[in-house]
Amino acid sequence: MNIDGTLVSASATTTSTSKPRSTCRSIARALVEGGALSCSLHNPAVRGPQLDGRWLEFSPIAIPTTGGVLRWRARMDYDAGTGLAQGEQVYDELDRDARSVAHVELPVRFRLVGKDAFEATASASGFERSSPPAQRALPTLDVPAVTQRTR
Repeated sequence: MNIDGTLVSASATTTSTSKPRSTCRSIARALVEGGALSCSLHNPAVRGPQLDGRWLEFSPIAIPTTGGVLRWRARMDYDAGTGLAQGEQVYDELDRDARSVAHVELPVRFRLVGKDAFEATASASGFERSSPPAQRALPTLDVPAVTQRTR
């Protein structure tokens, strides 16, 4: 399968240093020559201090088939020395009358990856840097866009 472009966020959410490289290589193989990879990343200098062990509540997600909602929250701590964030996420499914249908608690552990580190990984995987789209420039995220090298 050859594709023109892809948007990825999961390649940066791993504790392994080899996983982002293998993910980038797999994407590079699937892209047509000149195809684009755009990856949004956490900016460790900004996002790291926000992961201070406090619970973060996220917007409920409507479940159209049941009329219920999925509520989720997370709390994580960040170790700047290792670059690792870890904690837990909690998901609660509520029915249309706000009664609990399901409750799941999951441990999370991932590495915050900055733009320079990601671009080095992407470059080693056959990509070259191009300008990020202006509309994607967000203050808390580095949003590099890289394009596959012509071979």
